[in-house]
Amino acid sequence: AYEIRPRDWSSDVCSSDLSIKTTPYAYAYVNLGNAYDLAGDKERAVAAWKRALQIDKNSGDARQALASASLAEGKPQEGLEWLKGMEQRTDLQSSTAYLFQQLYYMSGNEDQGAAWRDRVEKLREVEERRQIIEQFLVRSPRSYWATVIRAHRYATTQNWRQAEDLLAEIRQIDTTDPFVSDLVAAIESRGPLPSVERIPVKHF
Repeated sequence: AYEIRPRDWSSDVCSSDLSIKTTPYAYAYVNLGNAYDLAGDKERAVAAWKRALQIDKNSGDARQALASASLAEGKPQEGLEWLKGMEQRTDLQSSTAYLFQQLYYMSGNEDQGAAWRDRVEKLREVEERRQIIEQFLVRSPRSYWATVIRAHRYATTQNWRQAEDLLAEIRQIDTTDPFVSDLVAAIESRGPLPSVERIPVKHF
């Protein structure tokens, strides 16, 4: 009979620690901290995440991990200090926003907690929309809307030639949708692109 044993996380920690000695990047210390955390060694996990911040003070993963640790210890003000400056990031994720929400509620700041609750909901809607789009691209890569999305992405990176090549395909089918018509005009004029939040995912 086979014997099922619990995974020994110590081997992961040791191998990660060894690689860090030769490549001391912030993300490596974040991963090391995560390994310690999974192994139940909170003290070493926190030390590793702090080391990541010494290398890269803007490491969002390290800051979020430390803030989560502070939340678990019932120290909301400390957690908010770890997240200081992240509230204005344009790439803020709903998981980070939810952490802000929890920390403010724990600190007794109901107004800020409610404000972050609303922001969490909006970010989750955005993330869900993006997930729908990505799944659609995989499922129907040659469809009309997949072509529209690829044209937008080329234009976003100012790859205008490839974006214009796709316009010919789009014009042959339809340009009456408001998002599509604005996208066509933007690519032709090299102007501001319509927000991807306007993509009518109901067609997917």
